[in-house]
Amino acid sequence: MGGRVVLLAEDEPIVRNVVLLILQRQGFAVLVAFDGQEALELSRAYKGTISLLVTNMQMPRIDGSRLAMLLLRERPELKVIQMSGKTSQEIAGRNRAMPFLRKPFLPSELRLRIDELFRAAPGTIAEILKLAAGIAKALPR
Repeated sequence: MGGRVVLLAEDEPIVRNVVLLILQRQGFAVLVAFDGQEALELSRAYKGTISLLVTNMQMPRIDGSRLAMLLLRERPELKVIQMSGKTSQEIAGRNRAMPFLRKPFLPSELRLRIDELFRAAPGTIAEILKLAAGIAKALPR
């Protein structure tokens, strides 16, 4: 994965540090944000390519789902993994279209999800982006 940049948005310090370590061990450069607003600002200030957003779904100021939608408008090729302590059924019930990891998770689970995203056929990512754009339009502003 060398050379790729990940934007990590996580408000829980312990989780943030563990995920940061996992990503760094996979060879990613990591931009770290403490909440959704800071992640949005980091993304806008960073002029290079950001390959992946790893975000907690529930954070202060801007939650992870809204953050993903905003960033996908600005960076349509961005891949996204959302994390939450809620069950995947709760997430699915809220019509979340992006890959999801339930906390707590093992480092191998995060690595596997990342590998799956980067190996996914372009059509699959394009379909996710179209679905995500539809969800973004439906979100209240």
